Amino acid sequence: MFAAQGGDIRVLDDYSLFAQPAARYELLAEQDGYITANDAEKIGSASVLLGAGRQKKGDPLDFAAGYHPQKARRLCA
Repeated sequence: MFAAQGGDIRVLDDYSLFAQPAARYELLAEQDGYITANDAEKIGSASVLLGAGRQKKGDPLDFAAGYHPQKARRLCA
């Protein structure tokens, strides 16, 4: 299906072939805890501002834009 829609199937084996963002920012929590709620509309709006979505039909998409939430990373002493 990926190839039938014109996708480059090489990215399935080599993720480095995906478009890379112009900038990256890592936001880390200040303390341990759990996410108890989120606002999907605000997350979606932020994604649009990053270029990962459209404000109106015909707006371009930046396929390298977006966010990637990750679970905690522990530091070992």
